[in-house]
Amino acid sequence: NIGRRKNFEKTTMAPKTELKRTRNNAFLFRKRKKAPKEVTIEMTFNIGRKVKKVTRRKKAPRAVREIKRLARKEMQCSDVVIDSNLNKYVWHKGIKNPPRRIRLVMARKPREDEDKIGKYYVHVSHVVVSSFKGLLPRRVEAEEEEEEVKEE
Repeated sequence: NIGRRKNFEKTTMAPKTELKRTRNNAFLFRKRKKAPKEVTIEMTFNIGRKVKKVTRRKKAPRAVREIKRLARKEMQCSDVVIDSNLNKYVWHKGIKNPPRRIRLVMARKPREDEDKIGKYYVHVSHVVVSSFKGLLPRRVEAEEEEEEVKEE
């Protein structure tokens, strides 16, 4: 048995240069992208798909957790802060009936207090749109952010 196992390992183990891309070893070929320091992304999130099979009394809390999970994944930062207006919008139809879709603005910002671990945090806010048709995720440029601040 042991001899067979050794032979098996010798025949199946290939050098990394000879590996073919398959579903099982695709992680070897992925390049880690370094996340830019300060960036803002605007995207649509389909809450309905995430809370479809959840108990009805847990739908709004699950929606908030899923928004945080999305922000962690997209912005590659573990500390996520949800804006109070976004929280109110998720809860405005009650615990059983959160909105189906939501347009989010996720901004990675530098941390001001150095007590916590990590240099950045993600601030997630909400944008009101008339229709979600044809809206794609996009990176909001710094110039557009400055214009929005000046308008307010």
